[in-house]
Amino acid sequence: MPVNKQLSGAFLAVLIAGTLGAAGNSRALVVTLGTYDPGGGALQDTTLSTGVSSAIGDGDPPPVVIQPVALPVVGSLTAQNETGHATTAYSLSSSALQISFDHVRGSAAAAESSGTIVFSPEQDVPYAISGIYSLSGNGEIQLTVSFTSYSTADFFQSNQYSSLCCDSILRIGTPSGDSIDQVSGSATGELLAGHLYRFTYDAVIWTAERHLGSATATGSIALTFVPEVDTGTLLLATAAGFAFVRRVSGFHPRASG
Repeated sequence: MPVNKQLSGAFLAVLIAGTLGAAGNSRALVVTLGTYDPGGGALQDTTLSTGVSSAIGDGDPPPVVIQPVALPVVGSLTAQNETGHATTAYSLSSSALQISFDHVRGSAAAAESSGTIVFSPEQDVPYAISGIYSLSGNGEIQLTVSFTSYSTADFFQSNQYSSLCCDSILRIGTPSGDSIDQVSGSATGELLAGHLYRFTYDAVIWTAERHLGSATATGSIALTFVPEVDTGTLLLATAAGFAFVRRVSGFHPRASG
């Protein structure tokens, strides 16, 4: 009695998935934070900042800043004054650099999140940059992201700025600002092992007009690393799986007695 073909297919799927999992683990990407020295003692490190301000300016808190030195790192920063707050949540790892924003500003005030991440991958890896920033209310909103390499020609910049109306939505890499909609370079590409890269961002809402009232904005950005599966390992896994299925399917147990 031959083995059920559906069962054989399940065995094949399990074998391939298990081998791919092992291959993924053996090729796990490692990303490290770095420091760039352009000379003159002006070192550039990974720095994340968030802050709020008002038209009066008296009593505004200083920006809240963190300078992580190793991955992974997860946390949040919050600055607050009497009229609003700015919160930056971050999750930085060898899988992705992810930042999210939650901003509330009063009339004639601002809320902002900005940062620079300097890093280097230990192996070549494709990447993709994405993000969105949405305003609820009136006033001005801007989302700027840039990605550069210190040693290659890789470059990407998206600068989106709206000031003419309300409830604006800005998207990285897509012309979406009503006043500025600049996009240069590609939001996807490949990082080279051992090279140093810089990823910067700035998300801000503000207004100088008291009659516009308060506003809120939320959003997130991400630089995602996409490790490739080892093709040789995939082919071996597939061949081994089919060989196993052929052996099992051809097996006929002896009748008892």
